[in-house]
Amino acid sequence: MTQTPMSDVSLDRLETLLEEPPAGADPLWLDSLQGFLAAVISSPSPIPRKDWLTVALGPGKDWDAEPGAAELVALVDKLVDDITLHLGEGGGLPLLVYPADETGERFDYEPWAAGYLEGVSLASPGWFEVGDDDVVDELTFPLAVLSGGMDDDDELLETLKEEGKTLDDLRVECAEELPLTIQQAFDYWFEHRKPSTVRRDGPKVGRNDPCTCGSGKKYKQCCGSGSETSGGEDSKAP
Repeated sequence: MTQTPMSDVSLDRLETLLEEPPAGADPLWLDSLQGFLAAVISSPSPIPRKDWLTVALGPGKDWDAEPGAAELVALVDKLVDDITLHLGEGGGLPLLVYPADETGERFDYEPWAAGYLEGVSLASPGWFEVGDDDVVDELTFPLAVLSGGMDDDDELLETLKEEGKTLDDLRVECAEELPLTIQQAFDYWFEHRKPSTVRRDGPKVGRNDPCTCGSGKKYKQCCGSGSETSGGEDSKAP
C-alpha cells in the first residue's frame, strides 16, 4: 500500500487534541512533537514505542491501552508515518513551526528544536556513544542554537563577535539549514543501522574441491549436495 503524506485535516485534528488532551495526558505541542518524533525515527537504534509514547503524551498511563486516547494515539502514529515517509524519500521534512509574532514573517523554532533534542536524549546507546563525535556535533549544533542551549556559551559569543555576527544572525542561519540538517541526521543513522557485510574467515570451497568433511568426495557430491538447484548450470553433471 502506497503511503501518502498526512492530510491537513488530520494535522488540524491532532493539533486540537494536543491542545485539549484526554484526561491524564500532558502531551507535547505539535511543533515539539514533530521535532521529538523526527529524532526518535532517526535514532541510532530503535527506541521502544512505550518509551517515546510516554514522552509524547505524558507519564503514568499505557496510552495504547487507554480507550479515551485512542484517536490521539492513532493520529500520533499517522504523524510518525508522515515523518518517516518524508525522511525516507530523502526530500526533507516540512517543518511544523509557529509564527514568532503577529506579522508572521518570523518563526519560533525553539520548541521544535527542544523537542528534537529530547528525542536525541532518549536514544540508548546515545548519539555520541556510537557516532563520530565531529559528525554528531555538526548535526546537533543547529538544534542546540535554536533551542536556546547556546545562549550563554561565552566561547561561541566571542567567536560570533570576532566574525561580526550576532546570536540572532546565527539562529537565522541555523533555521535555514534545519531541514537539511534533519535529513542528514536521518541519513547518517540509517547508514549506521545497516548490517555490516559478513566476511569469510577461511577460503571459499569450490564445488569441485574435496569436501571439507574428509570423505574424499567432491564437495558438490557430499556436504554441498543439498545446496544445488535444479535446472541451473551448477546442477549439471561434470
